[in-house]
Amino acid sequence: MKRLIQHTALIIALVCPSAFRTGAQTRDSFATDLLAEIAAALGKEDSIASLPEGLSVAALKYGTRPVTVVKEHGKVSHIGLTVFGEELRKQVPSPFYDAVERYALIDVLPMKRIKTVDRELFEEGVEFRSGNIRRLPSFYDKKGLEFQLRNENGRKYVASWRQDGHMLEEIVMPYTYGFLHGLDMDECESRLLSDLHDLPDERFNGFSPCKVDRSELVTYFPVNYYIKPGESYYFDHLNANRYYTSQDSTEFVPIYDPSFPHESLANVLTSLEVANDLRLDISLVTYNFKKRRVTVPLSQFIGYCLQRGCTPFFGIIESTEERTVCQLLLRNTDEGFCHLLKITAPSSLIGAREGTYEARMNSYIPISKIASLFPRTDAPQR
Repeated sequence: MKRLIQHTALIIALVCPSAFRTGAQTRDSFATDLLAEIAAALGKEDSIASLPEGLSVAALKYGTRPVTVVKEHGKVSHIGLTVFGEELRKQVPSPFYDAVERYALIDVLPMKRIKTVDRELFEEGVEFRSGNIRRLPSFYDKKGLEFQLRNENGRKYVASWRQDGHMLEEIVMPYTYGFLHGLDMDECESRLLSDLHDLPDERFNGFSPCKVDRSELVTYFPVNYYIKPGESYYFDHLNANRYYTSQDSTEFVPIYDPSFPHESLANVLTSLEVANDLRLDISLVTYNFKKRRVTVPLSQFIGYCLQRGCTPFFGIIESTEERTVCQLLLRNTDEGFCHLLKITAPSSLIGAREGTYEARMNSYIPISKIASLFPRTDAPQR
């Protein structure tokens, strides 16, 4: 039976080699399965995948319509009918542009769909107060247009196009990572897990202590103890503070010493200033409440999150002689999500350069729902 399966697979590969190539391209060349399907419907998989890194406005055409492609971290992260110009995209970046252009392209592509684009947008909570998805590509390079985009409390986008004071189009769009990028929660988690497995299993080579000016620091007791205040998030004790010491009050280095366990954890978990070979054993809690495990170098994980636009916030949950349990919240404001990790660090490893912390991770939590994960007894600060 095994040999029969092997022969059958070989025949399929010979008759239709694209059947195997497409699966590999989906993961290797495209950031989502939907983008791979769009590229196939365009009949331009290879030319799209071979585009340079970065933004390529009106790089291709579908019929007479220009198509914009974005490539990030080696993968195609966007394909859509061109609606927005290069200058706007670079000066005021937003995932809103990708969602609009992608749906405008899907609407005209010969793709098999269970629902129409109009129906899907309606069910996702998109409201066209004026106009429709089909008008938008005509706005590209149209003279005299006034475009406005605002984010309402991390819950929705409101975009409008006006000409001579007259409203041409107004859209209200939900502000969630899955919708903005065209993938469901299962694929979000699957791709995150794949990315973590692909992280180099070696020491991070980008450690770099930040140059800190004395004017940025606040002095507290004890001697040679300085705090660089950072933003707090939801609670005062969940913050982006960094902690430093100095021998001469001119050059400052991050605290990493078992005598200061909380400060040491904050520095090593929120920055790439402390060189180390620590590892993070992550239990990723998936959408269906299953757990998937992956162990990665801590510094590679922090570097991965920072590179993808996440701002880290650190807070202590509990601390005993044996261990410290802390929270690491990674917020991506532009994309509308947070990753939340509950990390357990044995006391013997705090201040050490090697060892393994354990972590429980919830991923892609909408910013608008992050408050539901904190105890109701704590009074929110913001």
